[in-house]
Amino acid sequence: MRHAPSTTILLACDDQVFAASHFLVLPTSPPTVEPLHVHDWRVTLAITGELDPEVGWVLDFVESHKKLLEVLAPLQNRLLLPKQNDALRFSSNEETGQTEIYFSDQKWVRPTSECLFLPITQVSTELLAWELHVRLMAALNLDAQFAIELTLEEAPGMSAVVRG
Repeated sequence: MRHAPSTTILLACDDQVFAASHFLVLPTSPPTVEPLHVHDWRVTLAITGELDPEVGWVLDFVESHKKLLEVLAPLQNRLLLPKQNDALRFSSNEETGQTEIYFSDQKWVRPTSECLFLPITQVSTELLAWELHVRLMAALNLDAQFAIELTLEEAPGMSAVVRG
């Protein structure tokens, strides 16, 4: 049997979107934060690998799409917060169900159930795409023979692409 070529499958379905709010800590002097705002983030996923000669595919489209939606679900309708940003401080109160977010002399209070802490320094499109890439590699249980390319669009024509 001849060697199967590398093939890419593309997941670009209409349901690969999540609405979430965020803000950035801007590197001004002194640092400032931009206003809280929301995006309808859209995800496109390309998975490259060798065709499995027994089934004739790289990966099962349906199962791959299901795993992608499972990764995106926790982000839906959440305030995305960068847990590793040194300019921010967080305090959650289980009794009140509130999370306090501190920046300099500013304070915001949000229901804890609406907050999602991410292990990144900034909720930029680029770092969020990287975090989603990591989560998808784990969810899909992919090894080094596969490469994925994740595109995260925060607005039409404005995207970050992570490959690996």
